[in-house]
Amino acid sequence: MFRRPLFWYLTVALVATGVAMWLSVGRLAFEPPMVDSNPFEGIVPVERRAPTLLAVPPLGTPKSFVPNERTLLIDMSEYAGYAGLVVANGGLRASEHSLFFRDYGFKVELSKNEQEGWEALNQGRLAAVLTTADVVALYASTRPAIIPVLVGYSRGADALVVRQGITRFGELKGRIVATAQFSEAEFLVRYIASETGMAVNVLANEKAPPDPNAINFVFAVDGFGACDLLLYDLIMHKDSLAGCSAWEPKTSEVVERSGGAAHILTTNRNLLIVADVLAVNAGFAAEHPETVDGLVEGILRGNDLVRSNSESQLVVIADAFGWRREKARRELRNVHLANLPENIDFFAAGQGETGSFAHIYQAALDAYGPALIKSPPDPHTVLDLRPLGKVVDSGKFRNQVASIEQFRALVRESESFERMPVPRPVTDPHKLPVPTRPLTAAPR
Repeated sequence: MFRRPLFWYLTVALVATGVAMWLSVGRLAFEPPMVDSNPFEGIVPVERRAPTLLAVPPLGTPKSFVPNERTLLIDMSEYAGYAGLVVANGGLRASEHSLFFRDYGFKVELSKNEQEGWEALNQGRLAAVLTTADVVALYASTRPAIIPVLVGYSRGADALVVRQGITRFGELKGRIVATAQFSEAEFLVRYIASETGMAVNVLANEKAPPDPNAINFVFAVDGFGACDLLLYDLIMHKDSLAGCSAWEPKTSEVVERSGGAAHILTTNRNLLIVADVLAVNAGFAAEHPETVDGLVEGILRGNDLVRSNSESQLVVIADAFGWRREKARRELRNVHLANLPENIDFFAAGQGETGSFAHIYQAALDAYGPALIKSPPDPHTVLDLRPLGKVVDSGKFRNQVASIEQFRALVRESESFERMPVPRPVTDPHKLPVPTRPLTAAPR
């Protein structure tokens, strides 16, 4: 005869054992298989190298951009220097509420891309791209676009980041720097090298030995990828790269993530050689000059809105770039959005005036040399300053004054190349140079 308490204890134990076995079998049957994972994912950036090009890449067959539903497609990077365009457009998306549609009858769709979009521009897939004057010199001989307006200057947004222990540019001799080929980031290093008498060497690949008497380049797909290469080296305790050249916000991000292993060696805060301009598809510009007029005036109006009261525009700027307001505020300190008189100075001043279009264009020709830039045209051949001339004749922005200044009190003079003058003002607003070639439509 069973004792009742013992019977129930045994029953409960058997049931519990059965349930445990069922759950174990169930887990084995339904649990997903184990997969290999990268323990450094999210910590170590992915290497995005790019092959070294021995010539400026061809741009394909030129075609005119054809707008769909009166919408222009414009490519730009994540950069506060384009805040005026973003504000004029009310964000990135095409909208009938934008300044461009309300006052000029067309819409603008902005896309973010850290790579140069010259091929898409030349082939009519884009109406315009935001680029820099030095890059214009690289592609000017193929004439894929016209330049109608100065958008602004980078005033510290471009930087050279190096390992701790490197304190002067000359200490990069024989070392390797990662950057984006044929970009303002490469140009910045080439320009400083020319100012300091250092040679530049482009490595054929990552395994090629560096030239001990030159600063050596390897390339990534874009500027952000270049600084990721340096960060990868630092995190993985490698010693192949000495630095990277790119632009904000990536350069500061790499310094912060390096945990003290990297610092910014120098910026272009007092080097007026990185000037952002709008490049418009040549065929589209010839067929729709009134639209180019609206783009130019709209950008000047957007720049004025940000310059006059940046705080009121922070929400639009921050949302467009995926930033917090404080970050947007900080990024704006590294750029100078151009107004009308500064545009006039930029285009009218001669080659001898630092910071002018002619000066930067020639500096790019010197920095890259005839091996990369063959038979460069006169710089005026890529300009279409008729829209700016119309703005001058209209009397709009008549109260604006040029306000570019040196930041000598804010920047420690550690290198001789930092002592650079700003452009001398051109007092006559009607001295805009006239393009030396007529605009012609490209095939559709």
